[in-house]
This record gives sequence, structure tokens and C-alpha cells, in this order.
Amino acid sequence: MGAIQRDREADDAVPPGLRYLTLEQGEVAATIRNYPRHKFLMAEPIEMPLYGNLYVGDGTKEHLLGVWETILANTGVRVQTQERVEAIVRDGESFRVATGKNTYTTRNIVLALGKRGSPRRLSIPGESLAKVTYRLIEADTYQDKDILVVGGGDSAIEAALALSKASRNRVTLSYRGQSFDRARARNQKMLSEAEEQGRIEVIRGSVLTEILPESVTLTTAAETAVIPNQYVFILIGGESPETFLQKIGVEIVEKVIGAEVAHEAFA
Repeated sequence: MGAIQRDREADDAVPPGLRYLTLEQGEVAATIRNYPRHKFLMAEPIEMPLYGNLYVGDGTKEHLLGVWETILANTGVRVQTQERVEAIVRDGESFRVATGKNTYTTRNIVLALGKRGSPRRLSIPGESLAKVTYRLIEADTYQDKDILVVGGGDSAIEAALALSKASRNRVTLSYRGQSFDRARARNQKMLSEAEEQGRIEVIRGSVLTEILPESVTLTTAAETAVIPNQYVFILIGGESPETFLQKIGVEIVEKVIGAEVAHEAFA
């Protein structure tokens, strides 16, 4: 959330006369901070305003966090963390922005919401149990456990690989699809190797239908299986910010671009 005016002196990095406030519901670089420790990252060069070309290459989570902290220190950009925006209301030519801590008045707002802050849920029985989580931070803290990971993307595969390292846990990966085409080739290869070695049991075409204190229920086209379980990681992406956008009055329009549609529109 960015570009909210406030009565403070402008930063050196900001054009004269511009006052701003950046609100972040979590921490700076929260997505990266929530990665497992020493997670290997695959990055591409990007052009960073006020900083220039940013190239970190393939490296660890800790290295990339250091790069972000250096950028913030060198540019002087300030971010107000742990402050979630709950409502935005037009007030004449300005807007009132309400958070859980304060209310701000601004003439301009930049929404940079992303999806990571609101993990997608399955809405199934037992999902509210304490053993269910939507991110993996420290894989090393889990030892000799029956663990289920749900998902078919890079996050799910990487979590399953980390939890199964050195066969420290009994890991099952549940995915509703049959192939992991959405994941990076490197992760697909590592998952295949882990499956062949017996470190991860992959149940394709499966759906998690119920979570119990000591087990989970997986349903496939052929059967329904109840397996022992102590922890569940649901890593199926994030929720769209569409609901919040509609709440604050942003109209969402779907457009299909094509010759046939254009012809029908003008017929």
C-alpha cells in the first residue's frame, strides 16, 4: 500500500513537495522472510527505481534479504509495517484511509496488494485445527512426524523436499492434478528423485477432504484413504484481492479481446 500523503518533511529520495506514507500489513519483504531458512532462490535481473539495475542471481533467502535491506538504507524509503488497511472512503477530493491503528487523509493512493498476504484455504472440516498452516518457515523443527503437504506449485514441492530431507519425516504430497507442469524444471526433477528414493509419497489426482487431530482424509477417483497425520501444510497460492477492491468501490471489468467479440459489439 503506498503513496499516502502526510504532514512530514519529504525524504531526500522523493521529489520536492511530495509527502508520502507507505503502509505494509506485515514486514518488509514478508514473502521472502517467510521462506524456509537457507532456501535457494532463483532470481532474474530487474530495474529498481532510485537504485538502478538489481541483479542478485541464484542465492539464498538470507542473501536476498540483505540486498533489500541495503536498498532501503541507500534510498531512504520508509515503510510503516504491521499496519493493515481496512477501509478506504472518498471524502470530497480526498480519501480517508482507515487502518487498525489510525486514519489518514490523502489525495492519491497507490494499491500494491499482491496475493501473498491472504493464503488460499480449502474450507473443509478440520481446517481450523492448530496443526494446519499455510507456510513453512523452519523445516528443521519437524522431526519424525507424519506430514501432509497440499499443492502442486513450487512452494508445495519445496516444502515437501525440505521436510523430507535426510528422511527426517514421513511426508505425503497431495495434488489434485496429475503432473507438476506449473513448477520449475529443477523442482520437478528433485521431486521425482525424492519420490523414487521413497522420501516423499506423491498422491496425484487427490483432494484433501477432512482434517482430524491424528489423521487426514484424501479422496481420489478410485478410493478414500485415511492416513496418519500430525501436521498439514496447505500451499495452494493466495486469494485474489478482488473482495477488498469491491469493498472500497473499485470496479472490476473482465474484457475479452478478439475479432469475433469486437464484431458482435458493433453489429
